[in-house]
Amino acid sequence: MVDCGIKTETLVERHAEHIYGVLECFDRVILGGTYRAIGWPAALGQYLHGAGIGLEDFFKEHANSWRLEVAKRVRAQAKAAAVEVRQVQGSERKEDIVAKVLAARGEQPGVVCVLGAMERCRSFRVRAVGEQHWLQLQWDTGRCEHF
Repeated sequence: MVDCGIKTETLVERHAEHIYGVLECFDRVILGGTYRAIGWPAALGQYLHGAGIGLEDFFKEHANSWRLEVAKRVRAQAKAAAVEVRQVQGSERKEDIVAKVLAARGEQPGVVCVLGAMERCRSFRVRAVGEQHWLQLQWDTGRCEHF
């Protein structure tokens, strides 16, 4: 190999002022997190109270629209990056899906695809508590779409 004295600038170097961190991994990246402002029952209850939304109204009128908005934004970001979004069925192996996508597009750096799957999760439920049957948000188990 001959050194020509020309340094190639990497993407990370070129955009360093806009990059806050770099993730590197061998296989896949799994990101998890909680939006702290509404990430536990008391916080979500305070948020809803401040927004003038009753607990029953939230579950009847708002929760599903929020869920749909998150899914819409994930799909829009993936589309903008020309990345396939694929819904995974319970009988499918995620590794097999990714292997097929890689076989079609070739091995190259970057996001291979975004997989969506309905999986178990912690969720919120409204329950009547105490003698006065005050409504309160509590943790429960449910099924949520994970991307």
